[in-house]
Amino acid sequence: MLVLFAEMPEFPGLSSQPGMFFDIKLGLGGVGWYFCGGQSEPVRWKKQSPEHVLEIVDSGGFETPVLMNPGTTSVAMADVELAVEFSYGTDGEVTPLTPTH
Repeated sequence: MLVLFAEMPEFPGLSSQPGMFFDIKLGLGGVGWYFCGGQSEPVRWKKQSPEHVLEIVDSGGFETPVLMNPGTTSVAMADVELAVEFSYGTDGEVTPLTPTH
């Protein structure tokens, strides 16, 4: 599973239904987490344009692609402002994630 954080302002012109439609800024990239087999890894993600594939790279700035297990991967998108509050696990321990690209 991937949990990816992005800038997500409300979609312009749809103020009659606030909080329902977001203009996810995919071209800016962002940070996230990769979960698999009981393990987690902080990652960065990039998507240059709608025609380009989603790239998942290491969080250390080396642009090394993250090796993902084959099969189905679920992707969750959340606002980048939530990245610093993100927690997982049974004890609710907060693992900080620096929201930089």
